[in-house]
Amino acid sequence: MTPPERLLERIGVPHHAFAESGDGVVDDLALALALVGHPLPNFRDVLDFGCGCGRVLTPMQARYPHLVVTGADIDGEAVSWLADVVPGKFVALPHEPPAPFESKTFDLIYGVSVFTHLPEDLQFAWLAELRRIIRPDGFVLLTVHGESWFNPHSWSLAQARGGFHYDESAPLTDGLPGFYKNTYHSRAYIRERWGQEFEVVSHTDRTLQNHQDIIILRPR
Repeated sequence: MTPPERLLERIGVPHHAFAESGDGVVDDLALALALVGHPLPNFRDVLDFGCGCGRVLTPMQARYPHLVVTGADIDGEAVSWLADVVPGKFVALPHEPPAPFESKTFDLIYGVSVFTHLPEDLQFAWLAELRRIIRPDGFVLLTVHGESWFNPHSWSLAQARGGFHYDESAPLTDGLPGFYKNTYHSRAYIRERWGQEFEVVSHTDRTLQNHQDIIILRPR
């Protein structure tokens, strides 16, 4: 079932492209994991961190029915709608950690276009929280706006912050909190700063729908 228009506007996906785009993202995530030797069929307890209205979660469940996928998002309205139309477990998250999960709950966490919108303090807070709830042998897969998205002005600003740029001038998104802007990351920033919580297993440019970088992490 296609979500209401107001929920689609929050994720920037038009009605006619919802199903196809979700399938494409699942393809990209599956390929990224396979290329590092950990294909999706190897996992079981999965968290869709930032599930929204189910664009990725729905085809993920359909194509890999053995996965136990939990959907979680700060958008309570989207989570509520999804819980009404899709079987499974769905959780409305607070804007800041902690999340209502026990430590070491999941063996795979993926977050599609979540860290593309967080200010730096929330980014680090949620990275630490993901580190808490992933199992020691698990993997965290996140996407970012990588270096190809920088222009000369944003790159100079990012360089002053070690390779991170949070665009406070980005317009507000109706139904989402005011901090939900646009964020950009350099490779060096990911390696050095995210590397404090995780080993960076893989970082591939624009491999999510030729748009965002895919980063695969393993807890230290």
